[in-house]
Amino acid sequence: MNTFSLAIVTPARSHSVREVVSLEVPGEEGRLTILAHHEPLVCLLRPGVVHIRTSEGDPDDWIIEGGTLTVAPDSVTLLTRDARPALRRR
Repeated sequence: MNTFSLAIVTPARSHSVREVVSLEVPGEEGRLTILAHHEPLVCLLRPGVVHIRTSEGDPDDWIIEGGTLTVAPDSVTLLTRDARPALRRR
C-alpha cells in the first residue's frame, strides 16, 4: 500500500509525523483528497474536518481552524492555527 508522511503543525505544537494512505481536507475551493505520489501543490484551507486514513486502515479525523496545506513528493505538511482530534462516535 502506498503511503506518505503527514505532519500537522500549529503555533503551539507539532503533532506526530505519521504514515498515512489518504488525506481529505477542506480546501478554499472545495474538498481535496491527497494520495501517495500526488503532484506538489500549496493550497489554503478552510476551517473544518480533516479525514485521515492511516497506514493501518483506521480513520483518524481532526478539526482544524483553517490554514495551509503543502504537498511534496513523499510528504504533506498541514499548517493550521489549531488542530484537535474529532470526537469519535461509538
